[in-house]
Amino acid sequence: MNTRTLAILIGLLALFSGSAAMAAGGGITLQHANVNVRDIAASQRGAKLFVNYCLSCHDASYMRYNRLAEDLGLGEELVMENLVFADAKIGDTMEIAMRPQDAEKWLG
Repeated sequence: MNTRTLAILIGLLALFSGSAAMAAGGGITLQHANVNVRDIAASQRGAKLFVNYCLSCHDASYMRYNRLAEDLGLGEELVMENLVFADAKIGDTMEIAMRPQDAEKWLG
């Protein structure tokens, strides 16, 4: 994982740590999440799960397929063969085919 991605993850953790501290102050016991952000194999499996199950409804419109390949140490060809199921190109963002109007109508 490159330093930019790691910095973004650390920033997000810092952002949400304030929320966790407020929740912990209310008598809630928080458990430690044993997450290793440097575990590339786990991140690759997570990307596979996201693309196969979550991307059908939840887009990742700020992430491009070529950036995913770079951040996870995968070749662009491998990403195109295994993680792109539409007619998207390697430089496209990870968006869903469902139109927002249809999502509202079908899912509320």
